[in-house]
Amino acid sequence: MTSVFAVLAAACCVTGQVTFVARDQSNAGVVSVEPSGRPMWFSGHRESSGTGEPTSAAFAPGDRIALRGSEAELSFAPGLLDCEIEVISHGVLQPAPEVRLRDLDWGTKDNERVALRGVLTAVAPSSSKGFMRLSLATADGPFDAEVPSGHADWASLIDAEFRLEGVAMSVFNIRGEFVGVLLRVISAPDVHVVRESCDPFAKPLTALGSILPYSPNGVDLHRRHVKGVVTYASPGRFLWLSDGDATLKVNTADATAKPGDVVEAVGFATRCHRLGRLVGGVVRRIGSAALPDAVRVGWTELDGYPYDESGHFLNYDGRRVVCSGRLLSLVERGSGVDLVVECEGVKVDVLAAERLNGLTADDISWDPSVSVTGVLELEENHGELQGQLPAIGGWTIRVASASDITVERDAAWRAHCAAQVGWCVFAGIVIALVIAIVVGVVVLLRYRSQKRALALLTDERKRMAADLHDTLEQQLASVRMVLNAAVSFTPNVPEKVVEAVTEANGLLAHAKDEMRARIFNMRSDTLFTQGPEKVFTELARKFAKSGVVAVRTRFRGLPEHLAESVFSEVVFIVGEAITNAVKHGKCRTLVVTSDPSPNGFTLSVANDGEPFDPSRALGPEAGHFGLVGMRERAKRANVEMSFVHEGRWMILRLAVPS
Repeated sequence: MTSVFAVLAAACCVTGQVTFVARDQSNAGVVSVEPSGRPMWFSGHRESSGTGEPTSAAFAPGDRIALRGSEAELSFAPGLLDCEIEVISHGVLQPAPEVRLRDLDWGTKDNERVALRGVLTAVAPSSSKGFMRLSLATADGPFDAEVPSGHADWASLIDAEFRLEGVAMSVFNIRGEFVGVLLRVISAPDVHVVRESCDPFAKPLTALGSILPYSPNGVDLHRRHVKGVVTYASPGRFLWLSDGDATLKVNTADATAKPGDVVEAVGFATRCHRLGRLVGGVVRRIGSAALPDAVRVGWTELDGYPYDESGHFLNYDGRRVVCSGRLLSLVERGSGVDLVVECEGVKVDVLAAERLNGLTADDISWDPSVSVTGVLELEENHGELQGQLPAIGGWTIRVASASDITVERDAAWRAHCAAQVGWCVFAGIVIALVIAIVVGVVVLLRYRSQKRALALLTDERKRMAADLHDTLEQQLASVRMVLNAAVSFTPNVPEKVVEAVTEANGLLAHAKDEMRARIFNMRSDTLFTQGPEKVFTELARKFAKSGVVAVRTRFRGLPEHLAESVFSEVVFIVGEAITNAVKHGKCRTLVVTSDPSPNGFTLSVANDGEPFDPSRALGPEAGHFGLVGMRERAKRANVEMSFVHEGRWMILRLAVPS
């Protein structure tokens, strides 16, 4: 070990021609060729002149230099570290020898300047500033190249054939395994376009069936032009196309089409995990068509490679299929769901692009059976081969729409629906009972509260009625008695005094009647416990029971409740009107009706008695206070009162505001 280390760390001096230079702020990387012909990579930052003095003179590809440094392993190849660089002479590089990609396998020509031909398939920015990374295809496989970014519009040159001159370098993974070749091109003159690219859609159409899913037909490094119906689309990722029984997956960032669109696609036919695909696709829509009919597959046969009765291989990769099975799992992801369906004992992954309607992860417990329609995609078992075919690791069904997954109406489905209906009915009954109990409690509490408030109000009214009866009514009676006594015991009373006392007596009698009516209303609970319709009906029935008149009623538009200040006045007016019609009009029939009005309701009392003119009716001067009292009450209650004579009917109308 000591001797090996001594050899690697030994100082050495080499000379050669510079083929590639990569500089940064602290050092320079130089690819040179020794006199022996072995290319080496040098790393250092000191440059000197021929006399050995440090200098900042630049060296470029083609110059001849001498280097002194420590030999070491650099990136899986020998090289020199911390070099002193001496420029011997300036020169020009000769054209690089053209090689094939297979000549560079496993680093056999690392650090050598070579020329490679290839067709440009993709362009991306490079990690090296000022460079672009190109992907090119050859008959021996793909390779990458780093070229100056400002040389051309590289994206427009896709599908063009190039000849590139540069330094070949091997690419290794973290395990030290060779994975490919990188060609580093230092200048624009080292890039040669052998054949320009053309309009991709001007190429002749290639049948989908000629690009076999397991081995693309023939070697064609340029883009293919295909056409088909989109059966599945993953926006910005890929499309599945179908043309009869032939199918093809197109990897493209330009995927904006949807199932049912007829599209043209241009891309490079290649193998992805030994499966034929079209990559780097450019897509344009040209129409629409019906989706191909879905075929029902048997999963037992798909466990291996399916063949028909004549022994021909059946290609289901990318076909629209339909299958039924038991749903084992459902996981929501983004806007879609992942499912596992057991079909004939085989577990199949289903990827749905949309959320399912009426089916969630909670429904797995009742073992639903589902029918799935989608595009079947083969999954390769990496590392295993069956002849020229890849080993099948599984199948995935890609579903574009939630409507393509339906729950089958089997016994489990019916039982689940019945259980759901039962739970809904039970929940509805429970909710209804809870609402009824809550409403009942609220109504009961409100009723008790109103009853207590009404009891307090009624007691107070009765107390006030008793006070009025014991004070004002008794005093009015006493005043009448005193006046009558004064007239009786006084001799030779003038006639005018007698008339005045008689008039005062009438006023006191009217006041007493009013007081009694007020006391009666205050003692009665009717105005608080019964609505207007019932009160007016009972009032009319009292007169009907006497047998003197026939009473008919018809009520519309009456409110359930009326303010007591208005209600008591209206009840008195109606009662007075009925009394006057019977007493003075000698009527035989009474009709009490109500009708709705824009501002409340109209109450009418019609009788067939003798008509009269309200403007000529006797008033208080003649001892008649009924009509005056009715008008005063109507004014206090803001009720519009009027009398009309229609045919044989004398009608009192009361316009009661709401």
